[in-house]
Amino acid sequence: MQSAAPRLVPDTSIWEVQSDGARVANVTSRPDGAEIVVTAEIFHRGRGATVTKPHRFADADAASSFVGDLVASFAYLGCQISRA
Repeated sequence: MQSAAPRLVPDTSIWEVQSDGARVANVTSRPDGAEIVVTAEIFHRGRGATVTKPHRFADADAASSFVGDLVASFAYLGCQISRA
């Protein structure tokens, strides 16, 4: 399991979240001007639909805290998280 507090870098970062071998979500962070945008793309089993939730942060520290909490929540639920 990866650290629950990944540090974001100025590049785009992607984490893949799986449960029982099935993709549950992708979490992407990317710079957008002076901000960092973190997008959680949630996949619904059997429905083929996705829900995309973008969140904007003024700095990398705030975005890293959010991603760390999100990754920790998925890990708590028994999901496997890997850097894509």
